[in-house]
Amino acid sequence: SLNPVMVDATGMCGACRVSVEGKTRFACVEGPHFDGHQVDFDELIQRNNTYGRDEKTSLLFSIRAK
Repeated sequence: SLNPVMVDATGMCGACRVSVEGKTRFACVEGPHFDGHQVDFDELIQRNNTYGRDEKTSLLFSIRAK
């Protein structure tokens, strides 16, 4: 079971996009349950880490603003 980032829950934004058996799937619409042996976890981890630095910066900014 994948816990996707969901912006619109319709698959239109693509935030929950994941490759399963070499095909693009949208976890908010077609999931969240997929065969774990078929999920491209390397790609998924890379996508999930894309905004990691920005998220940390935002968190530090909000903490300092208090």
